[in-house]
Amino acid sequence: MRFLVGFITFLWAFYAQASFEQYPEEFSSFFEMTEKKVNIRGIDGSVFDIVLGVNYHKVQLINDDKSINNLRAFFTKNNIKENVIEEILHEFVQGIENTKNCKEFFIKDCVLLPEKYEFIYDYDGSALYFFVNPNILLTKNEKSSSEYNSEKDNNASFINHFSASIDKYDGGVKGAIRDETLIGMPYGYVQSDFQYLYSNENDNFDLYKFGYHLDMPGYHFRAGTYLINESFNATDILFFNGGMLSNKEESIAFGSSKNLLEGARNQNRTIHFFAPISGRLIVKRENQILINRNTEGGQQKLSYQDLPFGKYKISLEVRAGDKLLYESQHEIVNRRQDTLAKGESDFYVSAGRLTNTHYSASEQDSSYFMKGLISYRLVDPVLLAFGVTLSNSGDMGQGAVNVNLPFNMDFSASVNLFTTGETYVENTLSYNQFSFVYEKFNKPTTVLNLATNYFGSYGYERAYLNVNHSFTTNTYGSMNLMYQKHLNDYSINEQRNSYQELNLLGSLSIATFANSRVDLNLGYSYNFDEAKQSDRSDVTFSIGFTLPLSFSGSVQASSLASVNKRKDVLFRNGLSHNDLFKTDYMRSSATIGSTYLRRTTGNSLLADASWSTYINRPEFSGGVYGSYDTKGYKGVSANIASSQVWSDNKMKFTSIKANSYGIVNVKSLNGNVESDNTETTSKVSKGFLTIKENKKTKNNLFIYDENTLFPLNVYKAYELDLNTSMSDFKNTGQRVKYDFTHPGSVLSIDAKVDKTSMIIAGFKDVFEQPITALKCIGSGCIRISLITDSVYNLVIKEGAPFLLKTENMNCIVPDVNLKKKNYGMNYCIPNVDVGSFFNIKTKNKKQNVTMQFIGQYSNDVIAQSFIRELEKELLQIYSKQIGEYLYVYVNHKAIQKLTSKQEMLLNNLIEIAKHKETSDAKLFSLIME
Repeated sequence: MRFLVGFITFLWAFYAQASFEQYPEEFSSFFEMTEKKVNIRGIDGSVFDIVLGVNYHKVQLINDDKSINNLRAFFTKNNIKENVIEEILHEFVQGIENTKNCKEFFIKDCVLLPEKYEFIYDYDGSALYFFVNPNILLTKNEKSSSEYNSEKDNNASFINHFSASIDKYDGGVKGAIRDETLIGMPYGYVQSDFQYLYSNENDNFDLYKFGYHLDMPGYHFRAGTYLINESFNATDILFFNGGMLSNKEESIAFGSSKNLLEGARNQNRTIHFFAPISGRLIVKRENQILINRNTEGGQQKLSYQDLPFGKYKISLEVRAGDKLLYESQHEIVNRRQDTLAKGESDFYVSAGRLTNTHYSASEQDSSYFMKGLISYRLVDPVLLAFGVTLSNSGDMGQGAVNVNLPFNMDFSASVNLFTTGETYVENTLSYNQFSFVYEKFNKPTTVLNLATNYFGSYGYERAYLNVNHSFTTNTYGSMNLMYQKHLNDYSINEQRNSYQELNLLGSLSIATFANSRVDLNLGYSYNFDEAKQSDRSDVTFSIGFTLPLSFSGSVQASSLASVNKRKDVLFRNGLSHNDLFKTDYMRSSATIGSTYLRRTTGNSLLADASWSTYINRPEFSGGVYGSYDTKGYKGVSANIASSQVWSDNKMKFTSIKANSYGIVNVKSLNGNVESDNTETTSKVSKGFLTIKENKKTKNNLFIYDENTLFPLNVYKAYELDLNTSMSDFKNTGQRVKYDFTHPGSVLSIDAKVDKTSMIIAGFKDVFEQPITALKCIGSGCIRISLITDSVYNLVIKEGAPFLLKTENMNCIVPDVNLKKKNYGMNYCIPNVDVGSFFNIKTKNKKQNVTMQFIGQYSNDVIAQSFIRELEKELLQIYSKQIGEYLYVYVNHKAIQKLTSKQEMLLNNLIEIAKHKETSDAKLFSLIME
């Protein structure tokens, strides 16, 4: 075949000056364009599958938008300059001819350095090799829009996150609904975020976000309604922790951005908290519910990855019904990764109107504003930022510095000065699981102005300290401190007196014998009210002990003792089962306990029971929590959360929340994508998906379902590669997907699979010599490999014909059946007519022997009698039983000296042989049900 390729290439060159209509008629099939799946080999070693129009000297792109976009993404991944990519795509549409510069006999051995770029097409291997000159590659120091990923989203889709909760207790009914939506578009996306709270007393609707975003190379634009500290770029260090963080702005904003470059977010920071018993975890940013889910008892933690970007305060609560079991407050600094290098800067400009949700429209005038912010990386460890805000209710100047200190410490300081006399200062120090925030706001007047919109109507001083530390793998502790003092505390019309508050909460969880744990908690609170000239303090100490009662640890006994400054003493004993009912998608736990409370005002004894069910299906997650005690208090809480993704004109559901997804769609071509094993309900793998993020392997997934949805990070370059070679399927559809994710992107791979079957079979010739070079011909052939001497592993497409050959012999596997995998030893017989002569090597392979094919016979009595008679006449007969037929051969030398009787018997044997058309039908073995 290689000789034929070279010959055709010579003919093509010979006729190059003439019209291609003039090529020799006998070679016309080589020059006709046909559609074929081709592997494009990139300069980085990557492989991209695409259907092209091909012949022996030319490839041509089928001009559809999807193929063009996929090719553009492939060449972008290979770091080709944007103008050259467009030139290549244009040539692909017109048709790209093979280069004449390859001098190697095997195309795969060619190495070229073209003036610009060249392609070599290997027709037999269905491979298109791509060679470039380094001058058309992007360099890292090129400051052009080409160093950014494309602002166009070729995978824009609709993504929605919905969550709801309801609480029904003796006090009434409370509920919450939250919905976040991303509508991806070819350019930009629309984002919304709202919450609806309702109860017996009132209801409340809050729109936190609604607007349009547009990413451009180096810039970002947005317009709509947002919280006042909505994250944007490195100017975020000018944002403040304190103040009226739930206030909003209706604005348009524009600034520098590296969204279209790869970024990362902080995933290793956590917040530890203690839940006395199982209950509900509720995390709020002011009134906005960020997290609402079931939590187990004991020391637990919350990852920063579950929290939105920005600087803000959260309150963390653990509740059993409407009973508050635990509460702590935390300052969150969860900024986007700072991508500014030394000497680089970010800017941000916006204009709009501030809205204060804490006052009615009659109490305040709208603050129309214009804002400009800039940040600059002075040296690698130091980031500076400055800003100015102009409004009709006062102006503000800002300054901030962020310093990366030794030992992975981070320090930030900022100051805000208002023309109306107010000042705000803030200092933040963080180190791994340690953070300290100090802030102070001075407000000398009662006037509502720009400062009021940002920081409130009264002055204050606050400090927050959060520490989490793991002493060993199973021993860890935390400490949370909050101090606040109201300064010149004003309402709208009257001055109020100063108020101070201090709360300290420390916890330590220690692993002891037999997987048991000791939990220590110490709390201190202090309050001073100047108006009442009174102060109040309290100290609470508790010690808990948890002992597993089962090997799995699912059954536990617990005891808790607590005492406070007033000498109130609490004793609680409980028994819990965390796996009371467990399936793949659901787990239930139950707790019973008794509580003895001794107070100076009297003693009480209380028994209680609670039940929790956690649900985590692929389509949604949720939970139910119920409790009851002997005082008659009872109630139930429930929550559900699900994300909906619109893809391929269908709505998909998932329990995993993300702003971008990938999906693998598997379509069966032969209608059978289930396991052959009817005795098991387990799903069969349809392939192995490798997910690469920014050229690094991020995850691997086995694909079991027809539609598999999985989360992706936004603003990342992805390569999705579906490998079916180790499964029971052959993919003739899309295998690889390259693209960059935007908010609202859904990257899809559309695979088309045929069910395959793997069989093991050995092959020998009629002289019992092993077959060492077996070929498979036909549409049913997928893969063939040699296991040991003469034993092969064959992967065959179900329902499609195949023929096994070696040199001039056909190899027969009788009675191919899906239920059978090992076919033992089989034979390859010469592909000749009855009575024909052929050459074959002897067993020692030292010489050729001429043989005659006498015929193919059923196991009938007449044929067997002729063979026995010939053997009696001393004529050496070679026969092989293959399936239901017997194949008979004789040495050509032997029949040159036949006796009259031998000749008669041999002719009679040839006469009753099966005809060739019968044997041909058996040679094509069909793997079918």
